Amino acid sequence: MSSNQLPAQPAKRKRIQEIYVIRALAILGVLMVHSTSQITVDLTRDSALYPVYNFLNIFFKFGTPTFIFLSAFVLFYSYLDRDLSAPLLKRFYKNRFKFILIPYILFSAAYFFLLAFHYNYYGSDYGKMFAQFFERLATGKAYAHLYFVFISLQFYVLFPLLLWVIKKKRSILKHVIWIGFAIQWTFFLLNHYYRIYDHIAIPKGSLAVSYFSYYMLGAFMGVYYEQFLEWMRRGWKYAIGRYGCLRAGFMCIFFI
Repeated sequence: MSSNQLPAQPAKRKRIQEIYVIRALAILGVLMVHSTSQITVDLTRDSALYPVYNFLNIFFKFGTPTFIFLSAFVLFYSYLDRDLSAPLLKRFYKNRFKFILIPYILFSAAYFFLLAFHYNYYGSDYGKMFAQFFERLATGKAYAHLYFVFISLQFYVLFPLLLWVIKKKRSILKHVIWIGFAIQWTFFLLNHYYRIYDHIAIPKGSLAVSYFSYYMLGAFMGVYYEQFLEWMRRGWKYAIGRYGCLRAGFMCIFFI
């Protein structure tokens, strides 16, 4: 296959059942991290159980990167063979507005105001309370775990541009994995040594660029998924490629 050609796409992409298995594994990872986070703080390091809980807390942190990978994978798998037209973009953003942005606003408001009134953070200063809410809504900090939705919203803004670039410059596709890795780690290193980004309101962990390697890996896999399966079915990977659940687990561990 020429490096300047995208792989041939079927008329209708088939539904990938293994995604549900990977999502279930990622959910278990997220639950394990949250269920062990506090106890790793409470236990002393000389406790016999501290290494166990610390291992579980660190090992299962694949959940968030997996969901980020899947976001890019599903989008590029679904949209690559479609014409990047105005109606398509309108439908894309309409769906994200209905099913992502509106729920994000509603849950942000629910968490923020329930906590504000329960703990009486602002007293009768409603002006300050609403100002804080809109600031935190705009930075993904209305509640601790909503940062992930905030990251996803950033990627949805970038996705049509990334898709257009890949469609326009098809030769770049074979380089997207290392490009994503380079962008992410260049940001990390420059910020570590030169503090190029030091915005308190939006932590760098809430920026999509902090996960860019996972997005680009998802883009690559979304394009070459069928070719990857065919490659897996050959040689020593045949057994993994034959069974859906094992294949899903392999993809999760190998790529994340």
